[in-house]
Amino acid sequence: MASKKFKNLKTILMMLLVFLVFTKIDFRTSEPHPWSSHDDASYYFHAYTVGLDFDLDYTNQVNKDSNFSKLNKSSNPVPTHPFGAGFLASPFVFMGKIFNNLFSQMLHENNNIIYFFYSLSSITYFFFTALLIDKALNNLNIKKINSINLLFLLSGSGLAYFAFERFSMTPVYEAFAVSLIIYISTFDNKKQFYFVGLLSILFLAIRWVNYYFILLPFFTRILMGKKSNLKYLLYKNYYYFFGLLTGATLFLYHTFILYGFISFNPSKVNNYAGPAVNLIDKFLIFSDLQSLYSIQTLFSILNDFVLILFSQEFGLAWFSPVLFSIFYVIIKLVYKKQIKLFIVLSTMIFVPLGIVILWQSVASSYGYRYMYSLIPVALVLSCKYLSQNEFRILNILNIFSLFLYFTFETDELNSLSEQVNTFGVNTMYTARYYIEGSFNSISNLGSYLTIFGSSFVAVIFIKLFLLVIDLDSLVELIDRFGYLNEDVLRLIEYSSSTSIFELSFLTTLILYFIYKILDQPTKRNFRKVE
Repeated sequence: MASKKFKNLKTILMMLLVFLVFTKIDFRTSEPHPWSSHDDASYYFHAYTVGLDFDLDYTNQVNKDSNFSKLNKSSNPVPTHPFGAGFLASPFVFMGKIFNNLFSQMLHENNNIIYFFYSLSSITYFFFTALLIDKALNNLNIKKINSINLLFLLSGSGLAYFAFERFSMTPVYEAFAVSLIIYISTFDNKKQFYFVGLLSILFLAIRWVNYYFILLPFFTRILMGKKSNLKYLLYKNYYYFFGLLTGATLFLYHTFILYGFISFNPSKVNNYAGPAVNLIDKFLIFSDLQSLYSIQTLFSILNDFVLILFSQEFGLAWFSPVLFSIFYVIIKLVYKKQIKLFIVLSTMIFVPLGIVILWQSVASSYGYRYMYSLIPVALVLSCKYLSQNEFRILNILNIFSLFLYFTFETDELNSLSEQVNTFGVNTMYTARYYIEGSFNSISNLGSYLTIFGSSFVAVIFIKLFLLVIDLDSLVELIDRFGYLNEDVLRLIEYSSSTSIFELSFLTTLILYFIYKILDQPTKRNFRKVE
């Protein structure tokens, strides 16, 4: 018994170390300015106006001259990016305000505890996603590996980057939404499907083009093999349709309040997304194609699809193996003649995959983030349809994916910069030879300094040093060893301004979720797939 507790303790501490390495300071050292107009800023402004002001008046957040959407020339600008992620993050902003009021006199003058709590939102939803998928698998009666391995696959999917580093972006919130809809859809309670309908529409506010959310309950019920329940819970369920109506009403009301129109079309928001026809035209012009419906276009799309799966620049097979497995499972569904599930799944994938192909880009970030909302779906399918040997291969690829994630920006080749990407398009942020750069970084000591030195492991160590020596002495010591530069100074400044309370809260939060995940039932062995 003591040996088991010791083994669990080792597992918990090892996982804590991994997640602290995941947690980077890059986007935590400074928050968006009122005139910022990039993606992170939009979601940040949404969270702050709700969490601090309890309204949708962005006067306190956004500069009047900002390049955001305006209802008219005299009105204040409204952040152009979707509202949903910011709304989900707003409780953490509110919590940060409470703690800031309680401990403001004890904090460093450069400390912003509200922004720190805001950064914890995506971490929390990341772990919620893991727990919801695990519970959904139980309800689906899918025999699987233990919960820790599920968390391992989720971490290697690329989603961890947006949870622990680029915390303002939407992929984690999208994955949470998908996992919650799937989980609620596993219950046989007719009245409960009101919330299935409600969330299927309302969660579009996280990213408007995820129209496939409405298919998630159908996907889940077909996966359960309860065809008769489709009529009882979906087709002829007034609660479900009333939920859809409520969700649509709330969504359209929020578009009217924020942007002055009633629509599900994001291209109507000024300075955000152009019409889909423009994206198609750009794709055709770049690919030198005459029509979207031709043999040449088909071959071009197939070539792009292969690049998305296998290229050095965030190919799914290497950077998000569990998401890659969704395409393998589709082939198995055809072989097993599960046509209904094949049609639903193919329809769900169509929009996220189509956006990537038309855009011809990884969207200036880590991985094909527009497809990351499908990760919970991919995890469920992998646990149900992959054999034991296939799952071993998935785990091996996932280890490689984690290696690639850890080595992000440790070499010139795996750092995002302006160059011609895999699709042949010149873009601002891309890493065409990422895998080559990751292998180059193995023998470079500076790579390991980058991996650990930009993480909260380094913050904790520096904080401990500052308990025994002063700031100037630490800077002088690092300078003596020849490692002092602008990034190191930024790390030291951030570490000195970060309070013990914040570090303790972060560590406790991660430990709590690790314990909760370890505490999930593990007696269910992997089902042998014929």
